[in-house]
Amino acid sequence: MGSTCARPPARLGAALVALVTLSGSAAAQTPVIEITYVPPYLTIADLSGHASNVVPSEYHVAAYLFMEGLGWYVKPTLLAPCTPLSSTGDFVVDVTTGGFDERATRYAVFLLPIQEPCPPPPTPEFLPSTLAGRPMDLVERTGWQWHPSLRFAGLTWLTRGSPYFGGPSAPGDSTSNCFAEDHAFTDASGQLHLALQAVTSVGQCGAEVWLPRSLGYGEYRVHTTGRLDTLDPRAVFGLFLWDPDAQPAHREMDFEFSRWGVPGDPLNAQFVVQPFATAGNRERFTVGASEADVTLLLDWRPGTATFAAFRGHHLGVPPELDLVHRRTFTSGVPEPGRERVRLNLWRYCASTGSCDAMPDQEVVLTHFSHVPSPRSFHTLTPCRLVDTRNPDGPRGGPALVPVLHRSFRMARFCGVPDTARALSLNVTVTRPGVDGHLLLYPEGDNNVLSSSTINFAAGQTRANNAVVAVGDGGYVAATFGTGPEAGFVHLIVDVNGYFE
Repeated sequence: MGSTCARPPARLGAALVALVTLSGSAAAQTPVIEITYVPPYLTIADLSGHASNVVPSEYHVAAYLFMEGLGWYVKPTLLAPCTPLSSTGDFVVDVTTGGFDERATRYAVFLLPIQEPCPPPPTPEFLPSTLAGRPMDLVERTGWQWHPSLRFAGLTWLTRGSPYFGGPSAPGDSTSNCFAEDHAFTDASGQLHLALQAVTSVGQCGAEVWLPRSLGYGEYRVHTTGRLDTLDPRAVFGLFLWDPDAQPAHREMDFEFSRWGVPGDPLNAQFVVQPFATAGNRERFTVGASEADVTLLLDWRPGTATFAAFRGHHLGVPPELDLVHRRTFTSGVPEPGRERVRLNLWRYCASTGSCDAMPDQEVVLTHFSHVPSPRSFHTLTPCRLVDTRNPDGPRGGPALVPVLHRSFRMARFCGVPDTARALSLNVTVTRPGVDGHLLLYPEGDNNVLSSSTINFAAGQTRANNAVVAVGDGGYVAATFGTGPEAGFVHLIVDVNGYFE
């Protein structure tokens, strides 16, 4: 698979010839590093990748993994932190050398001159600042193909698990938090349950889920059902945005429901723009017995973030009579980046100095939605993102075959930033063995599209323009649909702009 380029039929004309032969390699001499294989979750397989435009003997690789609640660690080990390049520029990193490495959710690699050391993170919270500006790649072990997940509100959510108990596991100041993947689940009605309950021989573990894609500015809406005022004073239910790499405060904004270990505190809810200790960044209020069903709204715009809680479930504009509390923040409001929506239920123990077991806790959510703000469009010099005629690789071969879908990572290539929400593409199919159609759609979107990106007949080369949302982990998925016949088709994708 992955045959060499061939000249398109002359009848297609000069415009299509230019499209199919477009290289997008203006920066071909710039050193590039790319992760080409991510091991499946909970396995001990190695991470692999490739460096281009370098003399391999003059460079090596600094590799890091990220553990939920623990942070960044250099790999393979602290004593042997660098990985060499092969004579072809390939590299392989043993990323499961201890602890709970098989549960990592993110990987980062940097390309460094051979004489430079591969530094450990000064703190687990962030990657070393000394590596800023070096060629790098970062991937998230997200989505159905890599990580345990569930479906809620038409979206894929990743579920958090942590076997470490008695160690530093964020959030909060507690040193005894743990999370169980099966403590987040959906019922027959599609409602999401977050449970805080005992796990045999471990202790009381909470639940956390998060979206593997960033949504950016817009209106976020959540419905909860069941009284939040009856939560144990040490329980914390959170709905928040969080970017693990954004200094200093992770672009974090929170709805939080807790008495923070103080049983008599009448204030059991808060809106927060982090850091919460900054004057004016936290607004505490009370959700009472009459708020058995709650609608939470966050309207995030450039420079402002308006939080609101309403009694009852509302899909339109809630009536003011149902308003419980509202606050608009205009200071310290972050800009979008790699922040993700997270929902969790956990226990806070710092104020009591003890994490004695509490009665089992549960929070139930019935709705989540996001209405994006208008996007800004940015042009790019046309650049090739995918060409399956090339040798097998993340954006090369093999050709597409019917039914099975392929995922292509778009972010961080051809000038596409991590903050891109949708791409303006030129899509070409060539050498199809049978009649068929091509679908391009955001990774993680399980909804079947009603119209194809391109229809084609056997032997045809055809092109079309498309705007496609970027899905989970920065990926776009492609599916080749046809009749009962076996066959394949080559896909070529060129980007000329993006929306953010």
